[in-house]
Amino acid sequence: MATGDYVALLDHDDVLDDTALYQVGVELNDHPDADIVYTDSDLIGGDGRLSNAYFKSNWNYDLQLGHNLISHLGVYRRSLVVRIGGFRREFDGSQDYDFALRAIENTTPANIRHIPFPLYHWREGENSTASGIYLKSGLYDAQQRVIENMLVRRNVAASPERTLNGWRLRYRIPEPKPLVSIVIP
Repeated sequence: MATGDYVALLDHDDVLDDTALYQVGVELNDHPDADIVYTDSDLIGGDGRLSNAYFKSNWNYDLQLGHNLISHLGVYRRSLVVRIGGFRREFDGSQDYDFALRAIENTTPANIRHIPFPLYHWREGENSTASGIYLKSGLYDAQQRVIENMLVRRNVAASPERTLNGWRLRYRIPEPKPLVSIVIP
């Protein structure tokens, strides 16, 4: 339904920093080829206090496979959103993770930009996953389906393994096993 050049993903009850949209605009003006822009985030308590800042790395594909690095505040070029078909209902519960993985498959690392400031304040409530991922029933199952679907789509011989803070991929060793040489200069 969005009609602008870019689409920003955020939850209805969260808070943007006063300068968030301005800083995203500056980034897009400085990097007009950007397809995805993401920012750091933190938590905002019921008392309005900010805590637990998540200072994200610059673009890191392997980290994105382990959890949704882009997440909030994620801004996507609308033509990319249309090209990948938007959200898919079969991944409800982790639809933004599926969305992000498909989006990054349809752009290049150079077109994924990180703004290193916590511009998104994720509201920490009693039943919010901001308070703990375990509070959202079925989230791990939904994430696993997202990752397994990506592995099939990309023809990657690996399986997801749950970790304390997300996922890791266990890559299968091909047969015959490759020869390994170690050179220490």
